[in-house]
Amino acid sequence: MGENVNILYRVSNLTDENIILGDVAWDPLAYYDFRVTQNDNNIWRYPYMTPVFELIDFSLEPYEIKEFQTAWDMMNDNGTIWPTSDDFLVSTGIYNVIGEVALFPEEQRLPVSVSVNIVPELSTLFLLALAGLFLKKRRK
Repeated sequence: MGENVNILYRVSNLTDENIILGDVAWDPLAYYDFRVTQNDNNIWRYPYMTPVFELIDFSLEPYEIKEFQTAWDMMNDNGTIWPTSDDFLVSTGIYNVIGEVALFPEEQRLPVSVSVNIVPELSTLFLLALAGLFLKKRRK
C-alpha cells in the first residue's frame, strides 16, 4: 500500500526483417493502452482516451525495441480523468494490470496482463497484531 506500481510494456522485433503490427494513432504517447481492473471492473486507465486524428503504421526495424513506462498510483479514478477530487486509494486485494499496443482495429490488439496483490504495509500489519494482542490481554 502507498507505493506506485511501475508498468513497463516492451515490444521487440527479434527477426532480420521489418515488421508492421498494425495501425496506431500518430501520437507516440497514444501507442500504448494501460488499465487496471479488479473483478472485471475498471479501476484506472492510461491514457484515459486516445485522440485519433491520423493513423500510422506501428512498425519495428530488425531487432528494434519500443517501450513505454508509466506508473499507477494505486488510485481508483472512478472512470474519469477530471475531476480528480472523486479519486480514492484502492483497498488491499488482487488487481490485474493490463497493457497493450493501441492498434486499430481493436481486434488486432494482444493484451498482456499480470496480477498484482496489494497488501498492507508492514507497519500497518504490526499495529493490527499489536491491537489484537492488547484486546486478547484485556479480555482475560
